[in-house]
Amino acid sequence: MAFGMGLLALPLASCLDARELLAELTERPHDHRGPSHSGGGGSGPTGSGGAGVGGAPGAGGAGVAMGAGGNASDAGTGGACAPSAGGASCSVPGCGPSRSSPDLLPGITLTSVWIGPAGEVWAVGQGGFVGRRAPDSNAWCWCAPNPPTSLTGVWGLDSDHLFVVGSGGTVLRLDGGHWIRDFATGLDLNAISGTDADNIWAVGEAGTVIRFNGTSSWESHNADTRYSFGAVWIDPTGVVRLGGSAPITGGEPGASYNVESVVLRPAAPATAGWVVEASFPQRGAAGVHGMSGSSATDAWAVGVDQPSGAATGVGLIVHFDGATWSRAGGPDIPSTVHHMSDVAASTPDEGATWIVGGVRAVRVLGADFTISPDETLGRTGAIDARGAAMYAVGLDGLVMRWTASGWVVDRAPTPSPVNAPGP
Repeated sequence: MAFGMGLLALPLASCLDARELLAELTERPHDHRGPSHSGGGGSGPTGSGGAGVGGAPGAGGAGVAMGAGGNASDAGTGGACAPSAGGASCSVPGCGPSRSSPDLLPGITLTSVWIGPAGEVWAVGQGGFVGRRAPDSNAWCWCAPNPPTSLTGVWGLDSDHLFVVGSGGTVLRLDGGHWIRDFATGLDLNAISGTDADNIWAVGEAGTVIRFNGTSSWESHNADTRYSFGAVWIDPTGVVRLGGSAPITGGEPGASYNVESVVLRPAAPATAGWVVEASFPQRGAAGVHGMSGSSATDAWAVGVDQPSGAATGVGLIVHFDGATWSRAGGPDIPSTVHHMSDVAASTPDEGATWIVGGVRAVRVLGADFTISPDETLGRTGAIDARGAAMYAVGLDGLVMRWTASGWVVDRAPTPSPVNAPGP
């Protein structure tokens, strides 16, 4: 479904950060806003178990542009104005002095992390916070929220071109020190990934799938509205895969179940929508929340796969070998680690895959699955790896960093007073 939503580029006088921009936009009328999707995501499509291939194309995928707008050259002047939180080189580009924060507020959960090619690390989370770790220091610096929009995903092309998504259809672009807000959808967006300037995908609720065209607008490639997407991954050959869930309705194959975790890929031809590549039915709760891979024949999807009435959460771990998606880790790993939320493949830890989001993280090397004894690492829910670097972020602003000797705390958690441990 196409949305006639225009992209808006505002002049950024001096240093205007993402939250100041959001605050200003909420006070302005939004022209060219099209209708929103009705209905919400759910859990699981058609199919009757296992890693079955099949399903009908989704309702979208026509590649309709959703409005044009300004670009970085129209955005005026920006700047790297945030104060350092421990080193003068630490700053969040485009962050105005009034919104800079020397540290993250207590109790803020970080939901996504991305490592840039120059070694800088970006993290986003609840309350609209955007954080950056300078590549030449150990410092994290932050922009304060205004308004407190929940941010759920971050991905970038390089140090100067960043994309952030979040609740209510929030799409922010950092373009050469300037923050621009795009109007692409009014629905929650849960994940974003890409490979180059014109191949950036974001996904979310009610089948929302949008793609940045490399210039100034997003295209709609929506799937059926029954899908709720929590992950997107593009393999090295360019195939886009979406992970999520959808309800199973009466009369469909697998009707003894009520929900499925799913992986979708483009139909052939790619403009014909989406098809279900794999489905894992469940009666209870299910869904794919994270995806990653090292190649077109080595990919992972993780999430939740909890039977109704289960005493504890059960995680979903499935692997793709280039032909079939299949459950991995045996029965003990998923039930021990509970819900999984993110995965990083081909990491600097001997090429191992790391999965986070449960009460314990999981390390996978070859056929060996090992539950990490590190309780602190078990408090993370998002992970990224690039080259020799690997970071995981999570509850109360926790940041973990991989080193030659293992995981270390890069930023200690700061619980809110109500959640702080007792004496």
